[in-house]
Amino acid sequence: MIVFSYEVLTITIPLIVIIVIPRLKNALFLFPSHHNQRDKQRTRNQFLDIARGIAMLAVIGIHVIHFFYYFNPFDPLFLTISNNLLRFAMPFFFIISGILVPAQFKDTKTIPHYYYKKITTLFIPYLCVTVIYDLSIEKNPITIITDILTGNAVLPYYFIVVLFQLFLIAPFLTRLSRHTWFVFTALFISFSSLLIPPTWDIYGFPLFLQYLFFFVYGMHSRGYFLSAYHRNAYTTRLIPALVGLTLSVISWIVIPVYSYNSQFIYGISAFLIFYALYPFLKNTLYFCAYIGAKTVWIYLTHFGMLFALFAIFTPIIKNPIELFTIIALFGTATSLIFGFLCEYLFTIVSSLLYPIQSKSQT
Repeated sequence: MIVFSYEVLTITIPLIVIIVIPRLKNALFLFPSHHNQRDKQRTRNQFLDIARGIAMLAVIGIHVIHFFYYFNPFDPLFLTISNNLLRFAMPFFFIISGILVPAQFKDTKTIPHYYYKKITTLFIPYLCVTVIYDLSIEKNPITIITDILTGNAVLPYYFIVVLFQLFLIAPFLTRLSRHTWFVFTALFISFSSLLIPPTWDIYGFPLFLQYLFFFVYGMHSRGYFLSAYHRNAYTTRLIPALVGLTLSVISWIVIPVYSYNSQFIYGISAFLIFYALYPFLKNTLYFCAYIGAKTVWIYLTHFGMLFALFAIFTPIIKNPIELFTIIALFGTATSLIFGFLCEYLFTIVSSLLYPIQSKSQT
């Protein structure tokens, strides 16, 4: 069954315009082939950390809006607009995850090592938080296992399940991702999935198809973004990316709709704009690099923190604008601090349980 909603229309309009105009399409989708072979990244990339930190702040903002609607009948237009503008967040996360996939897996031993790293850095924290959350509300063991597999314990956990699916197939996509035709193939698959709701999940298990494009886009462009900053990005990619972003915003204005995460042109346009402007912004946004380095635990814990704050403050603060402002500011700060503390605690426990491994990673 194919479903063509107003949201799909706002995604389709900028997509068609960009695809049919060669200069725009080339600027947004094409990267020099010699960049795609590089795999020299050995230290943390500040650009990616800052981009991830900005995306994390945007996710918190999206969920502040989500809970505001949940607890209040008040429906100001600016919140819908704000939600739409913040929807670059998940594309950023998927693109960055794709960029950080190794350019090649030299032998069969490197693939298990890649999986092991993802399990220890992402799945174990996800497992711990899910189990603690489910036990706190007295869910039975079967439901806990189901929640771990589906991400249903907390609304944004679907992203973790989808991301692991993409990590699982990543080693088998590395050669294909070097080709531009595969990026457009992934775009076709993701757009088709957006139109076909049965491809979104199977019996509650979320599927990766809608987000494959962003991940492959990151894999394809990894050499470009991991190498030294390209000054020509400011002259050759910034204007086309601004066009893509503007087309998306105009679509939301003409067709008012509450948007979600499959923002194909908006997502990559925002990423390219940030990259082009990065030299001018990096000093101002340096604090976001620290957030980006702690993203896993902030992401896993912020949703519950925001829910608790709304539950506490909604009966006390009757003015909806004041409520939103207080939660937006206090909730963001509290979510960051709590995420940092959880990450710190997890690091200590890990070092006690696996001292040799922890020492080798420092």
